[in-house]
Amino acid sequence: MKRIKAFTLAEVLIALGVIGVVSALTLPSLVVNHQKDVYVTSLKKISNELSQAAQRKMTDMNVDTFKDTGVPASIDAAKIWVKKYLNVVKSCESASGDNALDCLGSTEGYRMLNKSANFYKNSTRKKANFYVLADGAVINIERVLPSKGGIEFMVDINGSKKPNIGGRDVFSLTVYNNGIVDDYDNGTLSNGMAPVSESTRESMFNTWCSMSTSSGNNYLHGCFGKILNDNWEMKY
Repeated sequence: MKRIKAFTLAEVLIALGVIGVVSALTLPSLVVNHQKDVYVTSLKKISNELSQAAQRKMTDMNVDTFKDTGVPASIDAAKIWVKKYLNVVKSCESASGDNALDCLGSTEGYRMLNKSANFYKNSTRKKANFYVLADGAVINIERVLPSKGGIEFMVDINGSKKPNIGGRDVFSLTVYNNGIVDDYDNGTLSNGMAPVSESTRESMFNTWCSMSTSSGNNYLHGCFGKILNDNWEMKY
Protein backbone atom coordinates (compact mmCIF):
# COMPACT_ATOMS: atom_id res chain seq x y z
CA MET A 1 0.00 0.00 0.00
CA LYS A 2 1.26 3.43 -0.99
CA ARG A 3 1.81 5.86 1.81
CA ILE A 4 0.15 9.28 1.24
CA LYS A 5 2.34 12.13 2.31
CA ALA A 6 0.36 14.69 4.33
CA PHE A 7 1.21 18.19 5.38
CA THR A 8 2.15 18.73 8.96
CA LEU A 9 0.25 21.22 11.09
CA ALA A 10 3.27 23.50 11.10
CA GLU A 11 3.44 23.51 7.29
CA VAL A 12 -0.27 24.35 7.04
CA LEU A 13 0.08 27.20 9.50
CA ILE A 14 3.08 28.59 7.62
CA ALA A 15 1.18 28.43 4.32
CA LEU A 16 -1.82 30.21 5.85
CA GLY A 17 0.48 32.85 7.28
CA VAL A 18 2.06 33.49 3.88
CA ILE A 19 -1.39 33.75 2.26
CA GLY A 20 -2.46 36.21 4.95
CA VAL A 21 0.58 38.43 4.42
CA VAL A 22 0.13 38.44 0.64
CA SER A 23 -3.59 39.26 1.01
CA ALA A 24 -2.85 42.11 3.41
CA LEU A 25 -0.40 43.58 0.92
CA THR A 26 -2.51 43.21 -2.24
CA LEU A 27 -6.13 43.58 -1.08
CA PRO A 28 -6.06 47.36 -0.43
CA SER A 29 -4.62 47.95 -3.89
CA LEU A 30 -7.28 45.75 -5.48
CA VAL A 31 -10.04 47.62 -3.64
CA VAL A 32 -8.70 51.02 -4.71
CA ASN A 33 -8.36 49.93 -8.34
CA HIS A 34 -11.88 48.51 -8.34
CA GLN A 35 -13.27 51.77 -6.94
CA LYS A 36 -11.45 53.74 -9.62
CA ASP A 37 -13.04 51.50 -12.27
CA VAL A 38 -16.46 52.23 -10.75
CA TYR A 39 -15.80 55.99 -10.88
CA VAL A 40 -14.67 55.84 -14.51
CA THR A 41 -17.71 53.80 -15.53
CA SER A 42 -20.03 56.39 -13.96
CA LEU A 43 -18.03 59.25 -15.48
CA LYS A 44 -18.27 57.70 -18.93
CA LYS A 45 -22.02 57.31 -18.50
CA ILE A 46 -22.67 60.96 -17.65
CA SER A 47 -20.28 62.08 -20.39
CA ASN A 48 -22.27 60.05 -22.93
CA GLU A 49 -25.57 61.40 -21.59
CA LEU A 50 -24.43 65.02 -22.01
CA SER A 51 -23.11 64.35 -25.51
CA GLN A 52 -26.29 62.56 -26.56
CA ALA A 53 -28.42 65.39 -25.16
CA ALA A 54 -26.49 67.90 -27.28
CA GLN A 55 -26.72 65.71 -30.37
CA ARG A 56 -30.48 65.23 -29.92
CA LYS A 57 -31.01 68.98 -29.61
CA MET A 58 -29.02 69.54 -32.81
CA THR A 59 -31.05 66.87 -34.59
CA ASP A 60 -34.37 68.23 -33.34
CA MET A 61 -33.52 71.69 -34.67
CA ASN A 62 -31.84 70.36 -37.84
CA VAL A 63 -28.64 72.34 -37.27
CA ASP A 64 -24.98 71.39 -37.61
CA THR A 65 -23.56 72.87 -34.41
CA PHE A 66 -24.57 73.13 -30.79
CA LYS A 67 -24.10 76.89 -30.97
CA ASP A 68 -26.82 77.07 -33.64
CA THR A 69 -29.33 75.57 -31.21
CA GLY A 70 -29.06 78.68 -29.06
CA VAL A 71 -28.49 76.59 -25.92
CA PRO A 72 -24.98 77.94 -25.15
CA ALA A 73 -26.17 81.53 -25.63
CA SER A 74 -27.31 81.99 -22.04
CA ILE A 75 -27.65 80.27 -18.67
CA ASP A 76 -31.44 80.38 -19.01
CA ALA A 77 -31.32 78.54 -22.35
CA ALA A 78 -28.92 75.98 -20.89
CA LYS A 79 -31.26 75.38 -17.93
CA ILE A 80 -34.19 74.68 -20.26
CA TRP A 81 -32.09 72.26 -22.32
CA VAL A 82 -30.84 70.36 -19.26
CA LYS A 83 -34.34 69.85 -17.88
CA LYS A 84 -35.76 68.74 -21.23
CA TYR A 85 -32.97 66.49 -22.52
CA LEU A 86 -31.56 64.96 -19.34
CA ASN A 87 -33.39 62.79 -16.80
CA VAL A 88 -33.62 65.42 -14.07
CA VAL A 89 -35.42 64.44 -10.86
CA LYS A 90 -34.63 67.57 -8.83
CA SER A 91 -33.71 71.13 -9.78
CA CYS A 92 -31.84 73.55 -7.52
CA GLU A 93 -31.64 76.65 -9.65
CA SER A 94 -30.01 79.97 -8.91
CA ALA A 95 -32.10 82.27 -6.80
CA SER A 96 -31.15 82.91 -3.22
CA GLY A 97 -29.56 80.61 -0.72
CA ASP A 98 -27.16 77.70 -1.13
CA ASN A 99 -28.36 75.76 -4.18
CA ALA A 100 -25.43 73.36 -3.95
CA LEU A 101 -26.61 72.45 -0.45
CA ASP A 102 -30.17 71.95 -1.72
CA CYS A 103 -29.10 69.32 -4.26
CA LEU A 104 -26.03 67.81 -2.60
CA GLY A 105 -27.23 67.72 0.99
CA SER A 106 -23.89 69.11 2.16
CA THR A 107 -21.03 71.06 0.64
CA GLU A 108 -18.61 70.23 3.43
CA GLY A 109 -15.65 68.00 2.77
CA TYR A 110 -15.29 68.62 -0.95
CA ARG A 111 -11.61 68.95 -1.80
CA MET A 112 -8.95 68.41 -4.45
CA LEU A 113 -6.63 65.42 -4.83
CA ASN A 114 -4.04 66.99 -2.54
CA LYS A 115 -6.77 67.62 0.09
CA SER A 116 -6.60 71.37 -0.49
CA ALA A 117 -9.38 73.82 0.27
CA ASN A 118 -13.06 73.05 -0.28
CA PHE A 119 -13.90 74.10 -3.85
CA TYR A 120 -17.45 74.97 -2.79
CA LYS A 121 -16.19 77.73 -0.52
CA ASN A 122 -16.88 80.17 -3.39
CA SER A 123 -20.29 81.69 -2.65
CA THR A 124 -21.06 82.23 -6.35
CA ARG A 125 -20.45 78.57 -7.14
CA LYS A 126 -22.69 77.44 -4.30
CA LYS A 127 -25.54 79.51 -5.76
CA ALA A 128 -25.17 78.10 -9.28
CA ASN A 129 -27.66 75.84 -11.08
CA PHE A 130 -27.62 72.25 -9.80
CA TYR A 131 -29.61 69.26 -11.04
CA VAL A 132 -29.96 65.76 -9.60
CA LEU A 133 -30.27 63.06 -12.26
CA ALA A 134 -32.17 59.80 -11.95
CA ASP A 135 -28.98 57.78 -11.40
CA GLY A 136 -27.95 59.99 -8.46
CA ALA A 137 -25.38 62.12 -10.27
CA VAL A 138 -25.48 65.87 -9.69
CA ILE A 139 -24.54 68.33 -12.43
CA ASN A 140 -23.89 72.04 -12.04
CA ILE A 141 -23.95 74.51 -14.95
CA GLU A 142 -20.66 76.28 -14.30
CA ARG A 143 -20.87 78.66 -17.24
CA VAL A 144 -21.94 78.98 -20.85
CA LEU A 145 -19.39 79.67 -23.58
CA PRO A 146 -21.41 81.50 -26.28
CA SER A 147 -18.49 82.28 -28.59
CA LYS A 148 -17.47 78.63 -28.70
CA GLY A 149 -20.92 77.13 -28.61
CA GLY A 150 -20.26 75.17 -25.44
CA ILE A 151 -21.27 74.71 -21.81
CA GLU A 152 -19.00 73.83 -18.89
CA PHE A 153 -20.39 71.60 -16.15
CA MET A 154 -19.19 70.46 -12.77
CA VAL A 155 -20.31 66.87 -12.31
CA ASP A 156 -20.49 64.86 -9.08
CA ILE A 157 -20.95 61.36 -10.47
CA ASN A 158 -22.34 59.89 -7.22
CA GLY A 159 -24.05 62.91 -5.70
CA SER A 160 -23.41 63.52 -2.02
CA LYS A 161 -21.73 60.15 -1.50
CA LYS A 162 -18.07 60.25 -0.52
CA PRO A 163 -15.23 60.70 -1.22
CA ASN A 164 -16.27 64.04 -2.82
CA ILE A 165 -12.78 64.59 -4.22
CA GLY A 166 -11.99 66.47 -7.42
CA GLY A 167 -10.55 63.97 -9.90
CA ARG A 168 -12.14 61.00 -8.12
CA ASP A 169 -15.91 61.48 -8.16
CA VAL A 170 -16.12 65.17 -9.11
CA PHE A 171 -15.09 66.49 -12.52
CA SER A 172 -15.27 69.41 -14.91
CA LEU A 173 -16.82 68.45 -18.27
CA THR A 174 -17.48 70.69 -21.27
CA VAL A 175 -20.00 70.09 -24.05
CA TYR A 176 -18.49 71.51 -27.23
CA ASN A 177 -19.89 73.03 -30.41
CA ASN A 178 -19.86 69.67 -32.22
CA GLY A 179 -21.65 67.91 -29.35
CA ILE A 180 -18.53 66.15 -28.11
CA VAL A 181 -17.78 66.18 -24.36
CA ASP A 182 -14.18 66.80 -23.32
CA ASP A 183 -12.16 68.63 -20.70
CA TYR A 184 -12.12 72.43 -20.70
CA ASP A 185 -9.97 73.61 -23.60
CA ASN A 186 -8.17 76.40 -21.74
CA GLY A 187 -8.66 78.71 -24.74
CA THR A 188 -6.94 76.54 -27.35
CA LEU A 189 -10.05 75.58 -29.36
CA SER A 190 -11.02 78.81 -31.08
CA ASN A 191 -13.88 77.19 -33.02
CA GLY A 192 -15.16 75.16 -30.08
CA MET A 193 -14.74 71.86 -31.90
CA ALA A 194 -13.51 69.03 -29.68
CA PRO A 195 -11.49 66.93 -29.05
CA VAL A 196 -8.96 68.81 -27.00
CA SER A 197 -5.36 67.88 -27.79
CA GLU A 198 -3.64 65.34 -25.56
CA SER A 199 -0.87 67.83 -24.77
CA THR A 200 -3.39 70.42 -23.58
CA ARG A 201 -5.16 67.86 -21.42
CA GLU A 202 -1.85 66.81 -19.88
CA SER A 203 -0.82 70.39 -19.24
CA MET A 204 -4.11 71.19 -17.52
CA PHE A 205 -3.86 68.04 -15.41
CA ASN A 206 -0.40 69.00 -14.18
CA THR A 207 -1.43 72.62 -13.53
CA TRP A 208 -4.88 72.18 -12.04
CA CYS A 209 -6.07 68.66 -11.20
CA SER A 210 -2.86 67.32 -9.69
CA MET A 211 -2.20 70.71 -8.09
CA SER A 212 1.47 70.98 -9.03
CA THR A 213 1.00 74.74 -8.54
CA SER A 214 -0.42 76.53 -5.55
CA SER A 215 -3.00 78.50 -7.53
CA GLY A 216 -6.46 77.53 -8.70
CA ASN A 217 -7.59 75.26 -5.90
CA ASN A 218 -11.18 75.88 -6.96
CA TYR A 219 -10.79 74.28 -10.39
CA LEU A 220 -11.06 70.74 -11.69
CA HIS A 221 -9.64 71.23 -15.17
CA GLY A 222 -7.43 68.41 -16.42
CA CYS A 223 -8.85 65.56 -14.33
CA PHE A 224 -11.25 64.34 -17.03
CA GLY A 225 -8.71 65.02 -19.78
CA LYS A 226 -6.11 62.81 -18.09
CA ILE A 227 -8.60 59.95 -17.99
CA LEU A 228 -9.33 60.45 -21.69
CA ASN A 229 -5.60 60.48 -22.46
CA ASP A 230 -5.22 57.19 -20.60
CA ASN A 231 -8.00 55.51 -22.59
CA TRP A 232 -10.68 55.75 -19.89
CA GLU A 233 -8.48 54.66 -17.03
CA MET A 234 -7.83 56.51 -13.77
CA LYS A 235 -4.09 56.00 -13.50
CA TYR A 236 -3.34 58.93 -11.21
